[in-house]
Amino acid sequence: MNTKARPRVSVVMPVLNEERRIAQALESLLTVAAVHEVIVVDGGSTDATANLVGAHSRVAFLRAERGRAKQMNAGARAASGDVLLFLHADVTLPDDAISQAVGALRDPGVVAGAFRTWTVADGGAAPLWAPLLHLADLRSRYTRLPYGDQAVFVRAAVFSELGGFPDQPLMEGPRAQPAASRSWRRRHGARLRACLGQALPDTASVLHVAGEHLPAPVPTGDAAARPGKPVRASAMMARETKDQAQRVSGLSAPSAPLWVRVLYALQRGRSGVVLEPTRVWARAPAAMRGFLHFVAAVDRKSSPIEPALRSLVMVKVSQVNACAFCVDLNAARLQERGVSPEKVLALANYEGSTLFSSKERVVLDYAVAMTRSDRGVDDEIISRLREFFDDNAIVELTALIALQNASSKFNAALEIPSQGFCPVIPAR
Repeated sequence: MNTKARPRVSVVMPVLNEERRIAQALESLLTVAAVHEVIVVDGGSTDATANLVGAHSRVAFLRAERGRAKQMNAGARAASGDVLLFLHADVTLPDDAISQAVGALRDPGVVAGAFRTWTVADGGAAPLWAPLLHLADLRSRYTRLPYGDQAVFVRAAVFSELGGFPDQPLMEGPRAQPAASRSWRRRHGARLRACLGQALPDTASVLHVAGEHLPAPVPTGDAAARPGKPVRASAMMARETKDQAQRVSGLSAPSAPLWVRVLYALQRGRSGVVLEPTRVWARAPAAMRGFLHFVAAVDRKSSPIEPALRSLVMVKVSQVNACAFCVDLNAARLQERGVSPEKVLALANYEGSTLFSSKERVVLDYAVAMTRSDRGVDDEIISRLREFFDDNAIVELTALIALQNASSKFNAALEIPSQGFCPVIPAR
């Protein structure tokens, strides 16, 4: 994309039997400033959709095989813009959407982005249960995993390089959704507001590695929500892992869904390699999404457990579970969060070290007690925890330990090896 001239933004809209809303959707879209072109791709409508689109001379109309992925890929191939913005017919862009997208892409290290959603009842009415509509908006705000209804935008060259959307019925969400969910989506539209600005970069990651498993979404907060403010990656590099060293091989990029391939690119830009657990998790993309949501909720910026303490817990649980990969990556993350190498090395035998505070000791005792089935958690540990944490923080800490146990046991069971992020430290 030419960074000197203002990039041209092509809007691609897949449709199927949208006669009830397409006219209004296009009228609204054509008022958005700086749209280079609008391409509507029909998947075989049997209503008046085609005629209604044809009434707009500024809109290109294409036909493609039915399927949102197929339709959007067809629109992308026909587009002449530098940036592709994929928009659903039941979604309304803010007036300055193009400026926000272009602003986010002004940084050459940012390759894609999305918008937060604000869901409203179809037709503008506000039923008594309207507040429930905003549950989905929380997903867009906190998970930082863009779905199709968030008006994803991406550099056209990058989209082409990735091979477009994978051919699946609902590419931007889980592979399948229940009929009730599809019906709900038809009844309720969405209006977009406030560009996330946390785009998916190829050299400067806006997704930080919260644990060893997958790149977690950027923590919530004003800094993460402003356009053009990607979180810079560290210079941490690693080596590629050999598939034969583990019990289940990772999924190659060509076989993975598009959003997983983007995660691969992000990790390669940040760490020099794709994290092996990510490639293994990619074999179960629906479970992978759910796990990412758990990671985002637990290891977030607003957590009452400070970052360095969270990382101490992650390393210690990984040591108890003998997860080589987890110890490796989390120990590197621990040092990124300001903990000295001496303290990292002492963590294996923290009970006899003077480097740990009373607060850190009880947290580590709790993590070990939860992790080791032969110990269990007793009232004495909980009583010690209450000297430093209220009930809400204890629940947060317990969730963090449970998360790290799930992750490290997953990796240890499949014998996923370390990738050289940190000097070797004891596994137990």
